[in-house]
Amino acid sequence: MLKKIASGVVNLRGHDFKINVLKKDLIKKKKNLILAEIHGSDKLKSLNWFRKGYVIIDVFSRSEHLKNKKKINGYLANILKIKKKKIFDIENYHHFTNDKNHLEIVKQTRNLEPQFFDSIQKKIFSKICNKYKISFEKNKILEKEIAILRLNRPGGIKDLNPPHRDGYLNYWAKSLNIWYMISGSFNSCSLPIVPKSHLYNEKNLTVTKPGCFMNGIKYNVPTILKITRKKKIFFKVPKLKPGQVLVFSPFLIHGFGYNFSKKKTRSALEFRPMVS
Repeated sequence: MLKKIASGVVNLRGHDFKINVLKKDLIKKKKNLILAEIHGSDKLKSLNWFRKGYVIIDVFSRSEHLKNKKKINGYLANILKIKKKKIFDIENYHHFTNDKNHLEIVKQTRNLEPQFFDSIQKKIFSKICNKYKISFEKNKILEKEIAILRLNRPGGIKDLNPPHRDGYLNYWAKSLNIWYMISGSFNSCSLPIVPKSHLYNEKNLTVTKPGCFMNGIKYNVPTILKITRKKKIFFKVPKLKPGQVLVFSPFLIHGFGYNFSKKKTRSALEFRPMVS
């Protein structure tokens, strides 16, 4: 017996991508509420960018950014067991791996101890806290704090996350999403977001349960398949400069970060500190 499929369409930079999930995985009872208003951090609601859902801030100078990139080059070269580290650049990561090896690498880079990137994290956190007069605290729901190094190979359709909200997972609901791009095409291949979508009512979204499959790949976060009265989920791909950081609400729809570059691996550090 064939499994029934539900489909949606994601639009990135004028390109359409079809996404499929199993109908049985869709949440049938939709709640009439705005999660960011009810479960999000009250501190974020007073910030001048909250209604838009995101902001881009300058954190590192170009020379500082290059030093950060060099540090991460060394870290990834160790994982790949590259002896001559001078020949390795994270932008060329896709030349040093294949689909099978990539999945093994991701198991290590998606659950990092933040201490490795301590100096990078400290400067980003300090800049945000000073600029917006907020503070961060230990996430008491999680066993440990983690950082993530995302690696998206050129045209890597298997390297994508689904359209999602981190806030659907209760341990991220009162956090702040921080996305620092390390390598890739900064003008065309940063993290796709849907501005103001953190204020969408749940009754207007078609969403799966957590831990379901999108296009045959299992993900922890629920997939957002459709937005009511919209034929497609239209994403904005912000233009960033090296050293800039994208900061956004955990309830902002984001993901499906297809890398349009033909030559460069996109990499980024992600942090999700709890707002106190």
